[in-house]
Amino acid sequence: MKSNTKEIGLAAESLVCAVLEKKGYLFIEKNFSWKGGEIDLVFKESSATIKGLDTLVFVEVRSAKLKSSFLRYSIQLAKQRRLERTIATFLHMRPWFRVFARRFDVVWVEGTVIEHWKNVLILTSGR
Repeated sequence: MKSNTKEIGLAAESLVCAVLEKKGYLFIEKNFSWKGGEIDLVFKESSATIKGLDTLVFVEVRSAKLKSSFLRYSIQLAKQRRLERTIATFLHMRPWFRVFARRFDVVWVEGTVIEHWKNVLILTSGR
């Protein structure tokens, strides 16, 4: 069992990447970072029902060694603001992705349990 928090996080990101690719998501980038923050994973998801409707999916991976109800509350307002600015920076630095719809997902990894929340609202929008 991994004891280092960074190792646990990296293992969780690799696991989530494999799970989402298995679900048909196309991997774009891992650990995009700039001075103001980081996005864990970026994928493209194609619509199964509408041809040509692609969504850029920004994924925040949260992990813990053991099951913890506190993990659900680990994305505080300051982190949400950093994520919002980081997504804007990603799109500014990679303008070819601006044509896609966008979505923010959170994947919780607690021990062996993986939970994927799609289209999570970032609370800082419109502040």
